[in-house]
Order: sequence, then structure tokens, then C-alpha cells
Amino acid sequence: MRDGDFSTRLPGHWTGLKGKIADALNDVIASNQRMAEELERVGTVVGKEGKTRYRASFDRRNGAWGGMETSVNTLIDDLLWPTKEVTEAISAVAQGDLLQTVRLDIEGRPLQGSSCVPPRSSIR
Repeated sequence: MRDGDFSTRLPGHWTGLKGKIADALNDVIASNQRMAEELERVGTVVGKEGKTRYRASFDRRNGAWGGMETSVNTLIDDLLWPTKEVTEAISAVAQGDLLQTVRLDIEGRPLQGSSCVPPRSSIR
């Protein structure tokens, strides 16, 4: 499990304290396995197939499990946001709306990165 093999399980027939520990560890391993499968699925569906409305959904959502699901889905949203904005602007221009603009901030935070983004005054 430590090395990423989530098919490994402790014996299910153990009893007593040893059995409880094995059951708990097996549950954690199974959750990690499902999460790895879900991340692979979302990577394929969103990243390769371009189905941008899909998001990750983990079986466990309590505690840090839910936080990880939210983090992955927020990352997808943030990465897709510029594409959505540009697509909407291009669509508006194609329909004759030459006043459409592309926002250069997310929730009040200016976009940053290594891409060459012209000053806001030059984008219309």
C-alpha cells in the first residue's frame, strides 16, 4: 500500500484487536484505491475527452476525504475557467457582439502565470 499497490489487504478472518485494526486498514486501502480510480476516470473524461462538466466524486466525503474531493474539483474549475471565458468571448464576437470582454481576474484576484496576457485595456 505504501508503494501505491492498493490491491493489497490484510486478512479478513483475523479477530479481536488485530481484526479491528485489519478491518480499519483495509477500509483505508479500499478508499485510496477508489480515489485513485476516480482521479484516473476524471483525468480521462475531463482532460482527454473534453467533457468539462464532469467532476470527481469520492465515496467518503467526511473530514479530509471531502477536502480532497473539493480541492480536485476546484483545481479543475480553475484550470477550465480561462477556456470557458475565451470560448464565451469568441462566441459573442462570432455573433457580432464586439463589446464582449474576457475577465482577467478570478474572484478579484488577477490572473498570473507565464503566458503572455495583453494589458486589460487592449482586450475588448
